[in-house]
Amino acid sequence: MKCINCKLCKKHNIIEDDKPELDYMTVARYLYNNVENCNNMKLQKLMFFAYIEYYKKYKKELFKDDFEAWVY
Repeated sequence: MKCINCKLCKKHNIIEDDKPELDYMTVARYLYNNVENCNNMKLQKLMFFAYIEYYKKYKKELFKDDFEAWVY
């Protein structure tokens, strides 16, 4: 398993069944640094989709923070 914070996984020998808990800033930083032309709206959408896909695959939250619906 390759997680978002792969240096942490190697350091702590995390295996596939033992997924690390992430905070939203770790996920946001990863996406911002690895996605081309990442702006505020794109980052928010990607965070939402990453959260949903992770939940569908592992039946566990990617991070504990909640999303908020804002009018724009």
